[in-house]
Amino acid sequence: MTTATIQRSATPVFVPTFSELLASEDPQLMREPLRRWAAVHGEELVARFVYVTWLLAAKDVRPFEAEIARWLELHVDEPNAHYVYVEWLRSAGGRDAIASSLARWLSRHALIEEACWPCVAWLRRDGEIAPVAQPLRRWLSVWAAHLGASHVYAEWLGHGGQPGLVAGPIEQWLQVHGEAFVASFVLAAWLAAGGDPAHVREPVARWLAMHGERFEANFVLQAWLRSGGGTALVRDAYATWTAANHDRNPVAWHVKRAWIAAAPDVYPARLRCARSKPNSPVDGLPSAVDAAVAVVGSRCTEAGTAT
Repeated sequence: MTTATIQRSATPVFVPTFSELLASEDPQLMREPLRRWAAVHGEELVARFVYVTWLLAAKDVRPFEAEIARWLELHVDEPNAHYVYVEWLRSAGGRDAIASSLARWLSRHALIEEACWPCVAWLRRDGEIAPVAQPLRRWLSVWAAHLGASHVYAEWLGHGGQPGLVAGPIEQWLQVHGEAFVASFVLAAWLAAGGDPAHVREPVARWLAMHGERFEANFVLQAWLRSGGGTALVRDAYATWTAANHDRNPVAWHVKRAWIAAAPDVYPARLRCARSKPNSPVDGLPSAVDAAVAVVGSRCTEAGTAT
């Protein structure tokens, strides 16, 4: 096994290189050599590369928590510090330790393209939305239609952000990316957060027309049906999805229950089960759905008691 060494010279050099050290089978074996290096050079700008590489390899902020937090405090003027914030949060680093420096960094760099990623990472670590709300709104004033903004919208809406504050930016984003597969995350998040279904009515219809057979379309279908948008817009998409995915029980059942709840005029309170005639019509549903409903429905005696 090769032993890592540090050469002392005018320009400190690792032999082997940092990347080779941290790409070893067990990055923890390199912890002490790196700690000695950080004790001398840990506050220098170049230390960013060491810290990010360590976090990517080890997924553990604890061995260098104090050094990294100190580096972030000293380098709030460095735009590329976003890499360090993101990997810190992905490595389960504490939010309190970086909250102050992140706030100062965002006050300086909220308009750069990469500024969204520390905010998204913050929210994914179940951080409160308040510390990143204003920076994100500033960022969206420039990057609302950026493809990566889909992550911002999904996390904002999923962490209690007001839908109305991102309605305009989401509209801009959907005009550009509304038919892309990733639009499903934005549409489902908007609807699940209580956003007005009318605001995304046309994008939902277009997206389902393109992706309605995909298993993942169940998220959009369920979100739309549970949002109060009604059944008319997604009737054909529901039939298409159910025909293609009815064998994926329990998800198919959840989609069916969302449909039942949204269409009391189509489904009575008690749903008869087509045990003897699996292809018999069920209250006016398209035939493709009838068959799927029969497959799932044969397990129950009434919709209200099925689980």
